[in-house]
Amino acid sequence: MHSSASPPTLHGDVKMANILLDDKLSAKVSDFGASKLAPTDEIEIATWVQGTCEYLDPEYLMTRQLTDKSDVYSFGVIVLELLTRKKALYLDGPEEDRSLVSCFTTAVKLGRHQELLDIQVRNEMSDEMLQEITHLLMRCISMNGEERLMMKEVAEMLEMLMSRPELALSGTSSYQHHPWAGAKGNAVEVQSFLSREQQSEITNSGNKMS
Repeated sequence: MHSSASPPTLHGDVKMANILLDDKLSAKVSDFGASKLAPTDEIEIATWVQGTCEYLDPEYLMTRQLTDKSDVYSFGVIVLELLTRKKALYLDGPEEDRSLVSCFTTAVKLGRHQELLDIQVRNEMSDEMLQEITHLLMRCISMNGEERLMMKEVAEMLEMLMSRPELALSGTSSYQHHPWAGAKGNAVEVQSFLSREQQSEITNSGNKMS
């Protein structure tokens, strides 16, 4: 959508429920109700915030500027859900621990992120593969959009990793439905979605750019 379509299409609501699988388990992106066509000479679009809060790019939430990196952030949240089998947002926990992205980012800084990963995922991937996936994931969910990869770069890196069988442990992964694939997004306020640390990082990033 970003590199092959002309003009490029910004989806604006990439989330688990909008990723469908065909009979060959090929992923298809659906629901383009919040999508925007990006002029070829512009990299961002000013718009009213649409989408599902727990998957939305924090910069988009704060600035109303939808960019191709906004979809990259949302994709990163989906990958994180798959790796942990946890919801992107859970309202039954403490305010500072509601965001899965925030929890994972903090765990990475402490070197404890593998504790959040699903046990089956840990058993089916080598330590090197998990390290590579974590590095890629952190480039997707960075609070600063300029630090994120392009979606084309993400796809190329994933294909490269999948082409290296030595990174995977023996055995074949079995397909399982993600428990929240059909779940609807929670209606929450932006301020309750973003942790204090995330809000601070976005504010500091904006000050540096101005």
